[in-house]
Amino acid sequence: MKRTARVLSAMAALLLLNALPGAMPQAAAAGSTTIQVVTDCGGASSPGQDLVNALAATQDGNAKGECSSLGTGLAAPYILVLDPSDTYSLTKPYTTGGATASQDNSYDAGPTALPNITTDVTIESSSATQQAVIERPASAATYFRLFDVISSGTLTLQDIELEGGYAQGGAGADGGGGGAGMGGAIFDHAGAVILQSDTLTGNQAQGGAGAGESVNLQGGGGGLGGNGGSGYSSYVGGGGGTFSDGQSGTAAGNGGGGELGGGGAAGGFGGGGGGANSWSNGGNGGFGGGGGAGGPGYN
Repeated sequence: MKRTARVLSAMAALLLLNALPGAMPQAAAAGSTTIQVVTDCGGASSPGQDLVNALAATQDGNAKGECSSLGTGLAAPYILVLDPSDTYSLTKPYTTGGATASQDNSYDAGPTALPNITTDVTIESSSATQQAVIERPASAATYFRLFDVISSGTLTLQDIELEGGYAQGGAGADGGGGGAGMGGAIFDHAGAVILQSDTLTGNQAQGGAGAGESVNLQGGGGGLGGNGGSGYSSYVGGGGGTFSDGQSGTAAGNGGGGELGGGGAAGGFGGGGGGANSWSNGGNGGFGGGGGAGGPGYN
């Protein structure tokens, strides 16, 4: 029975939500930490990098780099105040400094511009009449979403405009299915998101393309961020990951796919399944990952 690789596609970009018009920026609660982003974390190359530094401090309560004057032992909930006269442009995914997997986006759910929201964080404009803009500019060289809110996190945005976020699922290779694109502006990864007087413009999520079958080549499925690896001769490709591409098969061996003559390995969370050789099934993708190509008898 002939089976084709499945293509996963999720259009999960947030579009537009306005609530509580004219709400005033909230007062800091007792025991909370307020960060004036450009003032307290200024001196970086851009206001966008200032925001990255401020959010990194919320992950473990220890300010670093440009925010180091804030000290250590900072307490949640956090209120990050943005000056709307600045534009907070983000030009690349955040990939460094995470002490744990939940803190470093390269191990999470695909490329994301800002450090994961791991605790209670409010980001607000300093003006009740002018929104502060957080954007992925059109000139950015790669695709990435703006925010990822994990299960321990709560993100509240007040008088904020989010522009241009783009979540792109990884493409499959040599019969592998495409990965899902999820959350162009915000990926609510089992956390909580509250929007108050916000505008979301031009954000999108696009699933990765599935690959057509190739004779005697079995590739991996795409992941949430990485492309599947290609097959090579009798060697199979591995599935793409949440951030990195799957390893392609080479003359030296299989690229993370099934063993020669065996089934493809299943992908973990966000990962594509590995390809398979001989008469075996390709591996199933994990959550959001495309399935790997099956062997010649199963494609």
